[in-house]
Amino acid sequence: MQVGIGLALTGPVTVTIGNNLGLSFDGTVTGAGGLVKAGAGTLQIFGANTYQGATSIQAGGVFLFDTATGLGSAGAGTSVATNALLYVSGMVTVAEPLTLAAGATLGCGSGSPVWSGPVTLSGPGQSGINTNTGATLTVSGLISGAGGLGHGGGGPLVLTNDNTYADATVTGYGNALLVVNGSQPQSDITVANGGSLGGSGVVGVVATNGGGTITPGFGPGILSTKNLFLILIDTVRIDLNGTSPGTGYDRISASGNVFLGGSTLQVVLGFTPAPGSVFTIVQATGTVNETFAGLAQDATFQVSGKSFQIHYGANAVTLTAVCAMADSTAPTVSAPPAATVTQSRCN
Repeated sequence: MQVGIGLALTGPVTVTIGNNLGLSFDGTVTGAGGLVKAGAGTLQIFGANTYQGATSIQAGGVFLFDTATGLGSAGAGTSVATNALLYVSGMVTVAEPLTLAAGATLGCGSGSPVWSGPVTLSGPGQSGINTNTGATLTVSGLISGAGGLGHGGGGPLVLTNDNTYADATVTGYGNALLVVNGSQPQSDITVANGGSLGGSGVVGVVATNGGGTITPGFGPGILSTKNLFLILIDTVRIDLNGTSPGTGYDRISASGNVFLGGSTLQVVLGFTPAPGSVFTIVQATGTVNETFAGLAQDATFQVSGKSFQIHYGANAVTLTAVCAMADSTAPTVSAPPAATVTQSRCN
């Protein structure tokens, strides 16, 4: 059902929508009252609302479509209960303070919205943030509270603030990409099968459930971790677009130990490095342990026709652009008698 009339709330108003039912509202809601969403159905909000009271999503889902103020005045805030959903879509910035209970979900349906209001994860346990395929959700507001964060979906979630929430983070449900660009060293991160962790921020201990990807930056960047634990079926993706760490190429910087675990190194080359160029792709204050799959100490391999040599130091992994002796055909020059001239080409 669709409702297009305006409403004035003089006190708290409860909207109950039954299971498998939906209500679309594109009118304007004003007044001093608040809104309570009850029932397992969905409420779709399209309008720009100004009501002053709090919004409480107790069950079912509330979906915001291209509206930054669908939840009324940002002063009172919104809370989402366990198993309830709040989804935002479009190219909007929502300044609403938000409290997510453990098991509650903030989602992004489409577009690239920004949630700039503060977010509290009340815990104990994880609250969810889901990003649909093709969408990107950026949370620039401070995320705090006793709870943790579980991220899923096919689109990126970008965290830009220096978040302080206390519990751990899990990313990867549905091939999700979590991009951390702020500093949140207190939150350890587990990358689930199919998931990816990127960004240029600071995180806690990073481990995987197998099949995860570590990809510093969102583009070239330096991802700072505590201990890093990888295993055989994980991947480390490194972009080489220049010679400066962080702006030209990717680096993992660990304030602790790194365990490569036979994971796969995937190098993506975006420029032609000069022979002798050195790229420190892993740096640790502790030790670097084990190797990448198929790449023993000082092994040479090719990326897009260019040759690199890998070296595992006590606390770093480096790639050096090298010349490969790929062509020893005699050049078309005149050589002195009894002399041999060969030609080398750098790949």
